Amino acid sequence: MDACFDWDYWQLPDGSFEYVSPSCHRITGYTADEFMRNPDLYYQIIHPDDRRLVRAHHCRSGSGAGTSLEFRIVRKDGRERWIDHLCRKIQDAQSGFLGCRASNRDITARKRAELRFREKSAQIEENSYLLKSIIEFAPIGIAVADAPQIKIRLISNRGCELEGRSREELEKFSAEQYQFIHPDGTLADTEQVPLARAVMYGEHVADEEWTVVHPDGIRVETLCNAGPIYNAAGTIIGGVMIWQDITGRKRNEQFLQQSRRKLLDLKEQLESKNKEMESIIGTVSHDLRSPLVSIQGFSKEIQLSIETVQRLLRQAHLSEPPAAQIDSIFSRDISEFLTFIKTSASAMDRLVKSLVKVARIGMAELNPEEIDMDELVSNVTGAMGFAIKQAGVNLDVQPLPDCFADIQQITQVFANLLDNAIKYRQPDRLGRIRVHGETEGDCSVYIVQDNGIGIAPEYQEKVFNLFDRISQQPGGEGIGLAMVKRMVERNGGCVHLSSIPGQGTVFKIYLPASKPREEAI
Repeated sequence: MDACFDWDYWQLPDGSFEYVSPSCHRITGYTADEFMRNPDLYYQIIHPDDRRLVRAHHCRSGSGAGTSLEFRIVRKDGRERWIDHLCRKIQDAQSGFLGCRASNRDITARKRAELRFREKSAQIEENSYLLKSIIEFAPIGIAVADAPQIKIRLISNRGCELEGRSREELEKFSAEQYQFIHPDGTLADTEQVPLARAVMYGEHVADEEWTVVHPDGIRVETLCNAGPIYNAAGTIIGGVMIWQDITGRKRNEQFLQQSRRKLLDLKEQLESKNKEMESIIGTVSHDLRSPLVSIQGFSKEIQLSIETVQRLLRQAHLSEPPAAQIDSIFSRDISEFLTFIKTSASAMDRLVKSLVKVARIGMAELNPEEIDMDELVSNVTGAMGFAIKQAGVNLDVQPLPDCFADIQQITQVFANLLDNAIKYRQPDRLGRIRVHGETEGDCSVYIVQDNGIGIAPEYQEKVFNLFDRISQQPGGEGIGLAMVKRMVERNGGCVHLSSIPGQGTVFKIYLPASKPREEAI
């Protein structure tokens, strides 16, 4: 008995111990003598939560057959141990109760293993539930199938929608029932279906396009990915497929391809029209200006002929009245008519040049780039330095944000605005021009402000029209602001003005601050 591995004891009817095996020390930390001297020690080391259970068990064991129980004790060093308790009552020949024989085995390791197993099982069950929930409610099609039958074990709600069938129906499916159509329109064999290839051959399928056919004939364009599932031994136990609806994307791709083709056709047509227009403009310019040159040339010849006639008349010594009358006709009437002809011809020449200039702005090919606006405006003001100095204008240019546009056209924009500000300054005060800028969202905003004559409210919209003049001062063609508006708009911007007559004008130019993100075409 002393050599037994378990903690054995014989407890007498009065609760004292007749025998306690030495192994109690290994299990409880207390010696057999300590139990023999203090029988209550047995109940004292039982875990408080298990004492009632143990006392009830001992009461039953004293009057019935042998029974077992699992409970916890607290060792002498404070550590908890699990005990597997088995006891049986002892009787004499006359059935008199002589006590109880019991054996206690330390099962702490087993209980801990059971606890870990239960925790792992609960965790696996929870993870399984989470995985099932994630799959079912995923916004894309997800299907998990077993090997080798390729039977659906789990499938997402979205997967059912993509297949056009219920979950119950799909879970009864075999691989032969899947309706997958190749991009070329042919029906796929079973072994060609992405999920089947993953399960049967361990293949990884990436971004393949397939058409899924519903029972009612509806076709859904999908993008499929699939792969095998292995166990710890490296054996394929199933497969997973992920697929999503790309019907809208395919429709958009077709639309974009058609749009691209149309744009290319339009581009070719536009290039052809531009060449045709360039030819027309050149022809019109030449054909209109040739007569003007002739008119101007013949006007000079007429003027010379008049001077010759006047000289001959003076040499002829005609009588006073006829001579004075003839001289008046040549020197006043005919000279005045010639002046009108030359002025009109010059005006017509300027008009033709202006029309050609405006037309070519609209046809000019744009080459947008990142523009250092500080440098651009500095170059413009440097080129206009003499005019600025001669006009006595105070020019204030602040640091400017960069923009993305055609540098030649934007240079012309600022040259025109500054030229107007100088030209239409208030004569009775020092001219002031201020150029500054700021960034608003995706736009760079440039402000050109002057203290000139201003623009009346009724003319503030008209000044951007062709040949509408701000004032009747000489030297303008009436196309400067029209060109400004057209060039700014061609570069993806807009222009606004505000003005108070007699106080000045403010122009605001809005241009892209950076290269616009290219649209998919």
